[in-house]
Amino acid sequence: MIPMLYKPGTKPLYHFDPRPKFLLLVLFTSLFLIPDLRPLAPVYLFLLVILFAMGPGIRDLGSPLKMITPLLILVLLLTPPFHREGRELLNLGGFLIITDQGLIEALRLIIRFSGITFTFYLFFRTTEIDDVILTLQFFGMPYKAALVLSLTFRFIPQTGRLYQNVRDAHSLRQPEVEQSSGKWQGFRHRATALRPVLTSVLIQSIRSIPNLAMSLEMRGIGLKNRRSTLRTLSSGKKVRRDFLTGIVTGVILILPLFLL
Repeated sequence: MIPMLYKPGTKPLYHFDPRPKFLLLVLFTSLFLIPDLRPLAPVYLFLLVILFAMGPGIRDLGSPLKMITPLLILVLLLTPPFHREGRELLNLGGFLIITDQGLIEALRLIIRFSGITFTFYLFFRTTEIDDVILTLQFFGMPYKAALVLSLTFRFIPQTGRLYQNVRDAHSLRQPEVEQSSGKWQGFRHRATALRPVLTSVLIQSIRSIPNLAMSLEMRGIGLKNRRSTLRTLSSGKKVRRDFLTGIVTGVILILPLFLL
């Protein structure tokens, strides 16, 4: 999913250097992990909204929220019953269901998870995956680890597209079958229909191994020569300005810790 998040744009955040952007990602994530998040959450969420306005757009806020809504609902339903400290708010048949501290804890987890999700979504939405890999190498990630990460980011979407193509091909070659009656019969029918699709995907994936091996060999995997790169991160006045902007933004993020 991560490689498919990037969407080209013209707003300032798309042209921001990925290195200070990565540092801001780490800083934002760390701030959402502080123990007492309640007084600071509105400030950080407001800053995230501003960053969205400088990047994919405020309308895009709904995309990450839609992805995590089921998990947020589970947190809201399951967290309060397990926190019995505080003032009682709901009691059913002598069984304590909700307290004020339980609701506060659920709210804290929801804000924390939502903030971290929005932060990562904003970073990968506005940063090309090649720049992400180069940024990680810039901060010291070994070449082999960066290569594994790069291959993972590329082959997961490729496998997903392969699965979709194989499923479409199988559906075109098979006649339409009436829906089986009953939940168990329907599940068994779907599982049976899925088996040849997964088998075809596995066969095609195995057949792609020689191509991958040749690609790695062409990139000099196993040699000890000094490596060169076809694409590098930019340098110059713009990069220094972006780093300075990142430092100022980091100061603004940390300042509420001392004011509240």
